Amino acid sequence: MAERRCRNRTLARGAVVHIQACEECGVLSLHFGAITLRLEPRAAEALWATLSHALHDVHRAERGGANGPPRGPVGLA
Repeated sequence: MAERRCRNRTLARGAVVHIQACEECGVLSLHFGAITLRLEPRAAEALWATLSHALHDVHRAERGGANGPPRGPVGLA
C-alpha cells in the first residue's frame, strides 16, 4: 500500500514554533526546532486551553496572587 504524505501549508510562524496544516487530512504540525508534534485540531484546541490556564496561574503567582487548587486538563471531554 502506498504511503500518503501530508501536503502542509504554513498557518503561522513565530520565534518558537512554526505551525502547518495538512490540506488533505487537517492534522496540524507544530514544529519546535527539531521536535514536531502532530495533532488533530481538537487536540490542539485542548492543548491551547490547558496552556492558557497554566499561564494564567503563572502570571497570577508572579503578581503575588493566591494560587487556587491545581486545575486538571481542559478539553477533549
